[in-house]
Amino acid sequence: MAPYELVPDGKGGWKMDLGVDSRLVDQFAMAPDRLEEILQRGSWLVLAFAVWSGPDLEAVTTAVAVARERTNLKVGIRPFDDFAEFDKWCPTEEQTTRSPIWLLLSDGQVVRRLVGSASIDDVVGFVGDVAD
Repeated sequence: MAPYELVPDGKGGWKMDLGVDSRLVDQFAMAPDRLEEILQRGSWLVLAFAVWSGPDLEAVTTAVAVARERTNLKVGIRPFDDFAEFDKWCPTEEQTTRSPIWLLLSDGQVVRRLVGSASIDDVVGFVGDVAD
């Protein structure tokens, strides 16, 4: 069971209650109309996780651990309910029906993607030397 709880965001969607770890990662809203401006600057690791998937919810723990280990890396998490939600905020993302989806963004562009459950070491390796 994940140490974090999925809670309503007050806007009809969901977010993770990360407690004291909320300072380590940025949380982005479900199904935005477009990619947020902050994600269009610099390098980001973004975990997109399905709110209905146990393994995806567990991946949030991995994202927080990566943020704790790689303090120079900006890490964000985004819940989703339907894969079609990617169309507006990440239209270049290849359609998939697997998750979680780890995206490495550089100035708003996807430069790498990793799909599926991954260990902390897998994600750190995926990110490589990218950092702002």
